[in-house]
Amino acid sequence: MVGGPGSVLWAQTTLTNDDIPKLVRAGLVEDFILNLVDQHGSKLSSDAFRLVKLKDNGVSERIVMVVARKNPLREPLTS
Repeated sequence: MVGGPGSVLWAQTTLTNDDIPKLVRAGLVEDFILNLVDQHGSKLSSDAFRLVKLKDNGVSERIVMVVARKNPLREPLTS
């Protein structure tokens, strides 16, 4: 894919939370998006605000769940 609107996405080595709704709106199938999240999702954020934002932008619960698993929130160290 060269020069098309999605070419920037393919050049990236990681996905961000902002990329996921774009993929959904483009009509890509859920399994394809899940595969991308698994392979390139190291920049995804799983805080509650960002997960709700994904859902509000039409992302399926299955994809939101995988995003949350990809980068789980780390609990703060306690003494």
